[in-house]
Amino acid sequence: MKGAGKAVLRTKKNVGIVFAEQTSILAVGDIQVRNSLVHCQVKSNGQLRMIGDRTSIVGGTLRCRGGLETHNLGSERGTKTVVCFGQDFLIADRIEREEKEIETAKKEIARIDFAMKEKEREHEKEALDALHRRKLALLKTIEKRGLRVFTLRERFEEHHEGSITVHSTLHPGVVFESHGRTREITSPRKNVVVIFNRESGRIEVTGAEAGDGSGSATDS
Repeated sequence: MKGAGKAVLRTKKNVGIVFAEQTSILAVGDIQVRNSLVHCQVKSNGQLRMIGDRTSIVGGTLRCRGGLETHNLGSERGTKTVVCFGQDFLIADRIEREEKEIETAKKEIARIDFAMKEKEREHEKEALDALHRRKLALLKTIEKRGLRVFTLRERFEEHHEGSITVHSTLHPGVVFESHGRTREITSPRKNVVVIFNRESGRIEVTGAEAGDGSGSATDS
């Protein structure tokens, strides 16, 4: 798939592909790739598995609740590649939709307030009452959606087991994110596993050549 930044592949289950470039891939289940992903936007509530000993992921943003497994991650040129894991990103989508609806309702209330002032000046009681009822309905909608967002945010903060396994090279320019914490890789590493440590609240890089982290990554 060569999406040119426009193609979207969406599935309620799993998806298997050979190669994708500048494509949005959305899956409720797992994603399997036999070659490479280049500058793709990936969202999976399962795991992303790159199958083969030469697979690579370069660029883009990958949100995988269960993490991912690949041969190479990033590029020698330091191409920015963002990997988010350990959280339910479908819930994040729901939060975004709810917040957009709240913002739309607030804008509508602002328009109603302006219209109510005009109707007051024109002494149009029936129209004013109708606008008032519409405003109250919108305020109730905002309250309900606000409570829903609060509940969803609590669910989004729940931890889901997931890790990042890189069998060959983890390149500079890769940024990991989980539970509001980020870690950027600034020097190459070999054969590593990346996890979110719930006790320390930090993203940790371990493995054969993970290093001690000094001068090789930033965690914030």
